Amino acid sequence: MLGVQVFPCYALPADLIVFGSYRMQQDSSVIPHSRRWIWFAIGAAAVFAGIVGTFGLHTSGSPSTILVDGRPLVTVESRSAAVELINDLRESGGGEARFVEQVAYRPAPRDAAVVLAPEARSAVEKCVHIQTRKWVIAANDDPIVGLPNKSDAEKALSLLTTYYESRISVKKIRSDFKEHVRIVNHFVDLSKVRSTPDEAVQVLTSMSKEPAYHVVGMGDRASKLAERYKLSLNDLKDLNPGVNLDRILIGDKLKIGGGKVPITVVSKAEVTKTMDVSAPGRRDRARSGKRKVEMLVTYENGVEVREDLLSQVTTWERPARKTMKYE
Repeated sequence: MLGVQVFPCYALPADLIVFGSYRMQQDSSVIPHSRRWIWFAIGAAAVFAGIVGTFGLHTSGSPSTILVDGRPLVTVESRSAAVELINDLRESGGGEARFVEQVAYRPAPRDAAVVLAPEARSAVEKCVHIQTRKWVIAANDDPIVGLPNKSDAEKALSLLTTYYESRISVKKIRSDFKEHVRIVNHFVDLSKVRSTPDEAVQVLTSMSKEPAYHVVGMGDRASKLAERYKLSLNDLKDLNPGVNLDRILIGDKLKIGGGKVPITVVSKAEVTKTMDVSAPGRRDRARSGKRKVEMLVTYENGVEVREDLLSQVTTWERPARKTMKYE
């Protein structure tokens, strides 16, 4: 129906119809011209309401075609069946949900084949994307996963940081994210929604796709490989942490794409190392000692990628004096 209440002509009060007819028959000569138009308008409105009511009833029980972005997709037995199917799909998103595509319906052609509701629902589900409003963890404005509330999203990021820090033997660690990570209340595809922080962490630690590799051959250089695979040298370095690209050898295996998790946890720790050192000299002039080195070590997702020297102190041992013996 049209959503408004209509009154066909037979629903009008009988005395009003009779009274109008009587006045027009008995005293039509004295009825002002403007009043004749009033009665004409009332009659026309009643006829129009009856036509609209009849058309509405007919359309409600007739087959309807569901369209996605203006393209006919599937035909169901009635308009009410189409409305119910569309509403059920939207409500499956829970709470505030919407279609990415434009979904509508219209009266079906006479020769359209009608399918059952389960088949129609399956056909529509394959062609539309349902988005629902959730608390979304986004990296560089790319939505990764959605959770029911903000506290769950914050806990998921905390669990992600702990997950990678547990791989590092150093205790005093400062961690942050390499990407611009934020939590926003926004629409996200239903396929990216998770119920708990633990489920969200599984998404955040999963590879976006399988990694791709290149085996270094004769004449390969890092700059040429980066150009061949449409990467910058920095991208190639990021894909191969700990590899000196200036000294690649035949047979080395370099990652050239894929295998990237959506969020990179960058951890930094100050590490102190002590090592034995020696200084060359002439015979008894050779010296040995200890060198204490303080470094800032950077890890990405638990893997060491860089060492920066902060300070170093070398302590030399004094050579023992030789005692001269006299006879």
